[in-house]
This record gives sequence, C-alpha cells and structure tokens, in this order.
Amino acid sequence: MEGQIKGLIKNIYLALLLAILLAPLPSSGSSSKELLQVGTGAFKDGFYQVAEAQFREFLQLYPGHRQVPRVMYLLGKALYEQKKFAEAKGVFEKLLYAKKNFKEREAVYFWLARSCEELNDLTCAKKGFLVIIERYPKSPWYLSSLYLLGKISFQEDQFKRSEEYLRKALGKDCKIAAPLSCHVKFWLGLTLYEQGKYKEAEDSFHEAVSSVFKDGPLEETLYWLGETKIKLKKYKEGAETFSSLLSDFPQSPLTPNALYGKSWCLYMYEMKEEALKGLLTLQRGFPHSPLFPQVLSLMGEIYMGLDRYQEAIEVFKEVLSRFPKDPIKGQILLNLGWCYLQIGDLHRLKEIAFEIVKLPPGERERDLAQYILGELNSYEGKCQEALPYWFNLLNVTPYRQYALFNIALCSFNEGRFKESLVNLDLLQLEYPNFKKMDEALWIKGESFRELRNLSEASRAYQSIIKQYKRSPWYPWCVYRMMLILLDKGDLDRGERWFHILHRKFPYHKLSYEAALKLGIRKVESVKYESSLRYLDIAVRSPDRGVAQNALCWQGEIYFNLKEYQKALSCYQRAIGEKPTKGDACAAVAYLETGNIKHLLGDQKGAKEAYKKALHISGDKEFIDKVKGLLKELTEAMEEGH
Repeated sequence: MEGQIKGLIKNIYLALLLAILLAPLPSSGSSSKELLQVGTGAFKDGFYQVAEAQFREFLQLYPGHRQVPRVMYLLGKALYEQKKFAEAKGVFEKLLYAKKNFKEREAVYFWLARSCEELNDLTCAKKGFLVIIERYPKSPWYLSSLYLLGKISFQEDQFKRSEEYLRKALGKDCKIAAPLSCHVKFWLGLTLYEQGKYKEAEDSFHEAVSSVFKDGPLEETLYWLGETKIKLKKYKEGAETFSSLLSDFPQSPLTPNALYGKSWCLYMYEMKEEALKGLLTLQRGFPHSPLFPQVLSLMGEIYMGLDRYQEAIEVFKEVLSRFPKDPIKGQILLNLGWCYLQIGDLHRLKEIAFEIVKLPPGERERDLAQYILGELNSYEGKCQEALPYWFNLLNVTPYRQYALFNIALCSFNEGRFKESLVNLDLLQLEYPNFKKMDEALWIKGESFRELRNLSEASRAYQSIIKQYKRSPWYPWCVYRMMLILLDKGDLDRGERWFHILHRKFPYHKLSYEAALKLGIRKVESVKYESSLRYLDIAVRSPDRGVAQNALCWQGEIYFNLKEYQKALSCYQRAIGEKPTKGDACAAVAYLETGNIKHLLGDQKGAKEAYKKALHISGDKEFIDKVKGLLKELTEAMEEGH
C-alpha cells in the first residue's frame, strides 16, 4: 500500500513538472528559484530530461547568478545519466575553466573523467582520475578513481600498473565501501589472472564472491574463478564453480562458456561421461556459439578417451565440413588420423596424413605428418621405421612428450632397458600430466624389474596404484607387487596384495594366476589348508593351463595328506576328456595317477597311466623318467607272477 501511495505521488509530481514546462512562460521569465527547485527535484527523482531543460533555461536567463557553477555541475550529471557523454564532457570542461570556481572541483574532475571513459578517450579519463588521487587524497572520489584507473590500465594491457592501483584501493588505510570493494577485488583477480598469478587471482575472486552484494559482478566473478581453477588444475572445484554459475544465473550470456568450462573440468577430472552430457547440452542449446568448433573438438576427444572411435570420427568430420578454415583444423586432422589408427583403418589414416601435408606450408604441418607416420609405424610394431620420426620430433614442443614416450617404448621392446629409463625420466620430469603416464610408469617398472632393481620397480608400480586407479595397468601392478614379495619370502604381505587384486578384479585373468602363484607358495610352506583355498580360485580360471596347474597342485596336496581318492579326482580333472600331444600338465597328471595306483596296489592301472603319460609328453627327460618307472613296474609284475 505504501509503495502504491509513493508511486501515485511521484506520478502527480511528474504531471506538475510537465504542466510547468508546457505552460506559457510569463514575459518576465521564470524565477531563478523556481527553475532551480524544479530542476533539482527532477534530478533527484531521476527525471533527467526535465532537469536538463530547467538547468539550461536557468543558465540562459541567469548567467551571472551565484548558483551557476552548481547548476552547470548538475546539468553535466543530468547529461551523463542520459548517456549524452560528449555534451556532459563539454559542460564539465567549461565548469573547470569558469571564472566562478566550483568548490567540489574533484567531483568535476571525476565526472569529466567518467564522461571521457565512456567516449573511449582513455587518455583524458586517466588525467582526470590522476588529478584526484594526486591532489585530493581525502576526496570521496579517491577510491573510485583508483578503481577506475585500475580498470583503464587493464584495458590497455598494463596489468602490473592495474594491480598497483587496485591494491592501493584495498589498502589497510582505505575504508572502502562493500560494493566498491567487491568490484575492485573482481578486477584485481582479472589482472592477476592475466599476469599468470593464478593462486593470488583465485584468492581475490573468492573474496569477491564472499563479499558480493545485490548488484555486484557475481556472475562474471564465478566464471573467472572457474577459469582460474582450470589454470590451477583444480578441476573438481572448477566444475563446482561453473555449476554454481549455471544454477544461479540460468539466463546468463556466459552460459555457453560456463557449460564448456564445466565440461572441460569434468573431462580433466576423468569424468568423461558427465563431461559429454554437458557438451551435448551445449551443442543442442547453443548451436551458433562461437565456441562450437572447440565444443565439437572436445566431444571428439572424449569419445576417443572412451574408446568410441567411430563416434569421434563422425564428430571430427563434422568440424572439418562446417569449419574448413578453423585454426584447429590441423589438430582435428591429427585426432581423426589417430581414430583411424585405433580402428585399424590404415588406408584412411594415410589419406589424413596426405591432407595434413597439403595444408599451407609450415613447420607445424610437417611435424604433424611426421607424428602420424611415427604413430603408424609404432602401431604396426615397426620400431626401426618409427624411431627416425620420433627423434625428429624430440625438439618440437607439441610432440616432444609423445616422442619421448615412443622412443622409451621402442627401447623397452628391443631390450634396451637403460635407454628406455632415460627417456621415461625426462618424460616424467617435463610432462608430469602426460596422458599415458600410467603406461609410462608401467614400462618404467618393467624396465627396472628386468634390470633386477626391484625397489625402483616397486616404486613405479605403487605410483600407478596410488594415482591411476582406473588404469588398465593397475591390476598388473598389484600382481607384480605380490610376486616381488612372494619372491622375497614375505608370504603375509604378498597375501595382502592378492586380496586387493581379487577384491577389485575378481574375474581378471591375473586374479586366477595370482591365486595359483600364492597357492603354490603355500604348498611349499606346507600350509595346505590355505593353499587349497587359493587353488580353488585358480581352478575356476577360463585359462585351461592355469586351471590344470591348480588341479595338479591340489592333487599333490591330497597325496601328501594321504587322501588318495581326492588326489586321483584332481588329476583326472587336470587330464580332461581329450588331452592333446604335448600337454605337459596332463602328462604329469597321468604320471602321478600311475604313482598313486601303484601305491594302492593297482599295478595294471599304474602301467596304463604311465603309458598314457609317455604318449602325451614331448619332453625327453620326462619320457626317460616315466620309462624307468614303467620298466621297474613291469619287472615287479613279472616277478610277482
């Protein structure tokens, strides 16, 4: 009700003003007092056009009046509020050089500078603000002038100077109002960001967000805070910051940028599926965004990371067809070639390589072609053909990391483990965020293992275990750690590593192999009960060799426990229905079956088992051993008769 009354009064007041303006003037003209009162009232209530008319008439009718300086100042302000910046500038300049000085000269300098700023006359604007901070340090316009000087310096790419002005505005001796403080902290964050001082920028943006007021730059602050988080590699926090912007400002013009920033953070945080959802939303909602080439490019890279190469190919082809002259064309061609490489379409890959060669001349294009040829030969296992390309790329910044990795990989495959380690050390030092660092660490661990440096091998394996829990090399590292400890005779710690492997990867082939290894070590330590548990796991392996081996060891345990029927059952399962020539495990099972039957007095059954062992085995030493047993058995049977 109160608001309605105030609105009604304001409308009546405006009607009276219009009536006064439209009414015919008396021959003697309006009084100075009347013009001043009406103009001032209109100015205070925001009716700047009315105020302008009153002030202009006042100055025309009463040029010698003592209130002329004040009226000129208010006229300049009224013009400024109507965005008539050139006229406002003229009024303020005239006021500065008038014979009758205006007492609040710093205010004139300030609004003159603001008018110049709006006219993009930054030189004039700076002069005005500098006058205030040099001559009027106690002026109410002092802190605002420092702030605006900081903004202008930022616009002129003078980031260090901008920082100095903005920090001075926030100084301990300055009692800055909360609204202005919020703006200053935002711009300070921007100038720190541009100087690469990302941690300080983050702090400044955080302070701006926490102190933001109703009309403060919260929207922009959240966006740049998110960008700063990206620079600091705080991808989880970055995604949360962009999410806040998207939820708090659903109609923001920054929405496409925030969606892209959030998706990038999720991608870097290994949340590829979530990142893809954000990019698809951006693609559908903002198809004409200038970010579109980058959006499609990142989508393609995510599809690549998810091993969805066909979908990546379609996205990259769309980029090339829609944006044929985009600066990222070379990178898109490279990614497209990589996808063809992964699906084994080498014909298309070569076509892409030729497309890169046809790009405008430049070192980057030749480097791209060499990169593809290096990858192509590496993919085909042609290390000797690939190495010249990788060595050529060692001093090319965008490809040096890939060159170091592939040289290390080729050296490892050729048994040159020390050379492999040298290149891996350089890779780890120079590119700690290399996208295949998990594989690089695996090669490093294997190289040390081959060189019998088990402590360094363990360190490499454990780095993968701690940092790359989703890596395909993770179970292999756990397996290697178990074997290293078992070889040292540390059964307890080795057993703990097995439980980690089996809990996280119960159906991985390494779980069955690890169970077999651990079961054998338990047998050797005469810990039959726990050994049988592990061998029971190994028996379920889809790899017949692992399952056979486990059954043979179970047979040996039951034999040692004198549970001969259980032992025979295990050996029979190890033999299977149709054992083939050269099946060493089946041959051993036949041998042990013969031994048990001989022990149980079944000489005929024993002789038959030995003969089958001879028929299956392809090992000369084993055959000689079985022939000896068969001869002894035959002689014993003949003597018995």
